[in-house]
Amino acid sequence: AYETAKRAEKFWRQLGDSTGVLHSRTNQAQALRFSGFNRRAFDILESVSTELQLQRDSVLKVSALRSLGNVQQQLGNSEESQKNLQHSLKIAQRLQLPREISLTEFSLGNTTFALGNINDAIIHYQNAASSAPNPLLKVQAQINQLNLLVNNKRITEAKALINSIQSQLPNLPTNNAGIYARINFARVIIKIADKKDAASILATSVQQAKTLNDTRALSYALGNLASVYEQNKQWQEALKLTREALSLSEQINAPDITYRWQWQLGRILKAQLNIPEAIKAYDASVETLSTFRTDLAGANREIQFNFRDSIEPIYRQSVELLLQEKGEKKPDLDKVRRRIEALQLAELDNYFREACLNNQFVVLDKVVD
Repeated sequence: AYETAKRAEKFWRQLGDSTGVLHSRTNQAQALRFSGFNRRAFDILESVSTELQLQRDSVLKVSALRSLGNVQQQLGNSEESQKNLQHSLKIAQRLQLPREISLTEFSLGNTTFALGNINDAIIHYQNAASSAPNPLLKVQAQINQLNLLVNNKRITEAKALINSIQSQLPNLPTNNAGIYARINFARVIIKIADKKDAASILATSVQQAKTLNDTRALSYALGNLASVYEQNKQWQEALKLTREALSLSEQINAPDITYRWQWQLGRILKAQLNIPEAIKAYDASVETLSTFRTDLAGANREIQFNFRDSIEPIYRQSVELLLQEKGEKKPDLDKVRRRIEALQLAELDNYFREACLNNQFVVLDKVVD
């Protein structure tokens, strides 16, 4: 998409169409952002937005400002993100563009959540849902709203919203975005609703992903379905589905979900008291995390917020397992120490949103000696 947008920019320049050039550059930034290159996307969007300030209000200006706000939020500059998103929203409202209003309200929900303003975030998601021109956008906003209600123990409101979302599931498109919306809904309701409902939704998502031949979505659906079985202590089914999900994510080289299934595999094996194999699975998860440290450091803000839930426990549980290991020269205390150091490095990366060190390790024992 990035290369295509670059070629388009070249042709627009030859035609002398400045609006076409700006549109193509915005598309380049979008492609970079979705690929995890947030700083490169920011540089492009900052330049585009500056040029657009001199032009009349348009859909392009709304989109560029929203994209800039999204990138700033992912880079941790939430105050500037909020300013640009509010500017984008005002223009969209002036031009009466329901889809753009909904998308920008959704982004404002993400940014205000990042700023810690939970009530404001919920209101923005409500606004995004009410102005959404199609069922998919509406449900996506409601799922984010539901997640905040559940996490903040507002159970009565959450249960009312669950019923609303469930009634809309049949209206969702059977495409990639529709599948992920269903999966994300299941992941939220499993915390407070009947696990059978979540399992049923995930089973449907598995079938839809197979129909679309979407390997990534299939891996994501299978892995989350396995998680339901794990929570129900149905170990054999959980093990089988986790291994299927892991095999698929490895086939398509998707480390951002591979490490999750390796961790899940480790938890299940540990529950079955298979400590040696569980250690291997945890080792693999830590290794996978280390291979995409740079991408993870600048990743989506959602990942940043979940560091303590979805990254840190892998290291700590791994250390706990290593200390349980029995046998000659076990536990391996040197490996335990390296694992703790790797956690500290990951914490630094997460805090600064940059890969702080590139394997600049010193053997401390030699220094001390």
